[in-house]
Amino acid sequence: MSKSSRDMSFEATKIVLENKKQAMKLFDIWQEIKANDFFGFGENLGFSGATPEQSFYAAIYMNLKDENSLFEVVNVKPKTIKLKSQVLTKNDEKIIFSPEIKKEQKSSYHERDLHALLSFFVANSAEFDSVYTKTIFHENSTKSTKGADKWLHPDIVGASFSSANLEKELVEYSKKFEKLPIKIYSFEIKKELKLYNLKEYYFQAVSNSSWAHEGYLVALDIENDNELLEAIIRLNTSFGIGVISLNSCEPAQSKIIAQAKNNGKLDMVAANELCVKNRDFKEFLSNICECKPEKMSAYKSWFDKILDDEEIKEYIKEKKIGK
Repeated sequence: MSKSSRDMSFEATKIVLENKKQAMKLFDIWQEIKANDFFGFGENLGFSGATPEQSFYAAIYMNLKDENSLFEVVNVKPKTIKLKSQVLTKNDEKIIFSPEIKKEQKSSYHERDLHALLSFFVANSAEFDSVYTKTIFHENSTKSTKGADKWLHPDIVGASFSSANLEKELVEYSKKFEKLPIKIYSFEIKKELKLYNLKEYYFQAVSNSSWAHEGYLVALDIENDNELLEAIIRLNTSFGIGVISLNSCEPAQSKIIAQAKNNGKLDMVAANELCVKNRDFKEFLSNICECKPEKMSAYKSWFDKILDDEEIKEYIKEKKIGK
């Protein structure tokens, strides 16, 4: 009988930890597995789908709850594990615990208050094609086992209808002979993005946004720090999720730091799971199927409101958003 992907995950993790002789972050273990095919398991350990690394993380998380697990947690954030049989040296402990786990600065506004800024940007930016957005309220999802859907929901989804700019004859031609050019976006929004929280936030976006044609991690006023930007580019090259820096003073001046990879088609399995569990997303899909791109003004109430220039300035002032 062939080994299951879960069994291969445990065996590959054991080999990596034995070879490295130290505790390691799950992200680094996964990278080591992918980089070294000498394990003979295949770089994705048999996991299918767009995000095999998330399936790997889930398998290890579940195994850690088993009292007979070979592994144990030595640090929670970032999740760092070692073999139970492994004895850490003082040097190992310093490597694991020396980075201080910083807390985000407290601010008066809520993370969800940033949705209006993102919607304003993508609706007016030349880099996007008039994207219509909709907030996905996590609280509108069906209840499930605690933690099971932690990284399932994006904060905002969006759709652009390129055919809205086409002549009527071409729209009719597309309906009959081709697919209408509609692109679906998914966005994960954070108040801030720093080097210490980048991997956690990025892989949350990988988990909840890779199903879309394009997925983005969005944060306010991302610092122009070389180490942070280099790390963003590396992750973007490997996993395809883009990164947007929202401008807290002038949302129209927001920047795409890393362009999302266009996946060509939706991951139907992942999108279907979100559709089944969240009525906002199900309604979003239903609405875009009903929309007539040449008459989008008639459907604006189906999506998040796009503030005008004066309204967005007042909104930023009222919510006390920014530096």
